[in-house]
Amino acid sequence: MFKWKYKKYGLKIIDWLKSVSTGPEGISIDKMLLCASGLAGYACRQAVKENREPVMVVATKNNKNFYMGDAVNRYVLEDKYSVLSACNAFFENYAKVGEDIPDVTEIVKKAVLGIGDESYRLWGLYEPDNIYCSVRKYWNEIYGEMIAPCCKKAEEMPVLFATVLQNIMAISSQAAPARELYCDALECVIFISKMDDDSI
Repeated sequence: MFKWKYKKYGLKIIDWLKSVSTGPEGISIDKMLLCASGLAGYACRQAVKENREPVMVVATKNNKNFYMGDAVNRYVLEDKYSVLSACNAFFENYAKVGEDIPDVTEIVKKAVLGIGDESYRLWGLYEPDNIYCSVRKYWNEIYGEMIAPCCKKAEEMPVLFATVLQNIMAISSQAAPARELYCDALECVIFISKMDDDSI
């Protein structure tokens, strides 16, 4: 599943994700998928920031800012090697025979409608601010050793984490249906990709 350029560091990140998601009862699939999808969304936002690409800022009534527009969407949904492309490849390989791929428009709508809604929870369970803070902390922990050496250009970061997420979804498919993994992963990617430090 890995493109050759990202294999070395992608495998390191997967091993690291397994380690931070392991507790007394073994690996938490939820935590591993949350981390992987959150990091993929964060990578998309970081690429936009580093390349100084234009965004539209949406301010909520609680004085939080979220970042929308084509620049973010390109990395998440539109590029040849977008996160969506990686998720689609996963679904094609792991879905039930004859199962239709979920409607991405509905997943996007669900995530976007959560912006500014204080009751919104990722997957109906997790407070987005807490997930963002965890993802930011993890990103900073692995950036120097696992991200920067691999990604010489900012736009390579979303590709690295799209391939990591695709592989984490494949691992997680042993414990959850492909449709559920697909929808949950993309919801988290989309929401986190629109956040920054002033969104919490």
